[in-house]
Amino acid sequence: MTTRTYLRLSLLAPVVVPLLLLPLLLIDPLPAVVGSLMGILLFSLLIGGIPYVLFAVGLYVYLDPADERGWVRASWAAPLLYVPVLCACLLALSLLMVRPEQGSLLAGMAYYAAWGLGVGYFYVLLVHAVRGVLTRWGLVRGEPVAAPA
Repeated sequence: MTTRTYLRLSLLAPVVVPLLLLPLLLIDPLPAVVGSLMGILLFSLLIGGIPYVLFAVGLYVYLDPADERGWVRASWAAPLLYVPVLCACLLALSLLMVRPEQGSLLAGMAYYAAWGLGVGYFYVLLVHAVRGVLTRWGLVRGEPVAAPA
């Protein structure tokens, strides 16, 4: 598999990883670290799942499928690009549902933006760490860069 194919598939990680971890809930007692990580990932999917799917589809459509460097750059910038989408969705939902005070709305958006960045870069590091292992094993390969004419 090429690097760009791997990175395109990795857009699914924030949705798939929490779902793959669900069977761990059957372990009793669940180690505290695993339980905390699962809670954060499941909560992030619950709160940011729909905005993330909108973001991921937009990124998938926008980026040139043949531009490996563009996919690598986009993967590192993705959390920064996702946070405005998350905040816009939270703002729209808040205005439609509860009519919050402006101060509490801004504080809430700042809170979720910080979590979006933190969890987003967790996934970026996870994706690139797995990419490094798969590259070392020969399962992911970079594409040769053509020399300029």
